[in-house]
Amino acid sequence: MSRAFIFAEWLLEILRLHFLWIGYIFRGFVVAGLFPATAAVYAVVRHWQLKREARPTAVLFKQYYEENFKTSNALGWMFFVITGIIVVNFLYIPNYPEKMRLVMYGVIFFFAFLLAIAWIYVFPVIVHYNLSIPELFMVTLRAGFISLSGLIMQLLFAGIIVMLIYKLPALFVLFGVVPLSMIQVAVSINVFDKLK
Repeated sequence: MSRAFIFAEWLLEILRLHFLWIGYIFRGFVVAGLFPATAAVYAVVRHWQLKREARPTAVLFKQYYEENFKTSNALGWMFFVITGIIVVNFLYIPNYPEKMRLVMYGVIFFFAFLLAIAWIYVFPVIVHYNLSIPELFMVTLRAGFISLSGLIMQLLFAGIIVMLIYKLPALFVLFGVVPLSMIQVAVSINVFDKLK
């Protein structure tokens, strides 16, 4: 089998996964579909990277979408609300008395840092562990603090992907979150080995 054929087949699977992501987001009317569909992308990518039995991507996606539906919605919307609260508080800080502003900025940046770690690891953790929601939340934070290099790598690659999408928006239309998930899952699997 030629390398060009293998590459084309691999690219087709990535495109298929992206369009499944879009389809299932709308299947859940966006509000209920966004986080489970994203978790399903991460789960399928994890399945590929661990070289598990070959199964049709659509079948895998549907299975993982249903398995992670409640957990991903609970954690995803919880983090979304917390993000909103932090943003609102950040915007409100200029209204505080001058002496309190510095303290409030410090508090907000601390919680924003924790939240950024949680967002980075939330989907890899959901698809890697079968734990309760409070336990998953703690694992996301532990994963972020146990491997500084893993955190830096994910931020670096995420920054590169965002810059590429900014310059070439068509890349997001074609591939969506799949490239980011591939990088995050690869890094996260090594980080999770350290948590054992």
